Amino acid sequence: SPTIFRYRNYRFLFFSREEPRLHIHVHSPDGEAKFWIEPKIELALNKGLRETELKELEHQIREHEQKIRDTWNKHFTAEVSNISADGLLLVAAGRDYFLPHDQYPWFQAAPVEKVFNVQLLHGHHLHWPELDVDLELDGLENPDQYPLIAKH
Repeated sequence: SPTIFRYRNYRFLFFSREEPRLHIHVHSPDGEAKFWIEPKIELALNKGLRETELKELEHQIREHEQKIRDTWNKHFTAEVSNISADGLLLVAAGRDYFLPHDQYPWFQAAPVEKVFNVQLLHGHHLHWPELDVDLELDGLENPDQYPLIAKH
């Protein structure tokens, strides 16, 4: 759950494995709220915060809207940045991963445009829709815990 920013005793954050619609959570000792960012900034949920607090929080969200959007896009996107004879370089959720062809053979003979078409779903699931390939970020980060069996 990355913290985007703090304001007074409020923490503004995302949950990594939640819904795909752009939103932000706000936590404090007194309660919590959730605000939609798209299609417009508005309160989605409130638990325990007063109306005056909610107005102040919405103002802070408006002031930090670009930072929220930039952080969301960095955290919830994936992109193949390079393909070589040895494998591909993937940037997902703000981290770089190298996927060698000998361990991820699905990409070696695939058309380049299909390899570049990757989606990051729910902050942790990589999906190549045209190749029918799905990988979990946890599997890339902890490969010893996820032995791969490739079917050709």
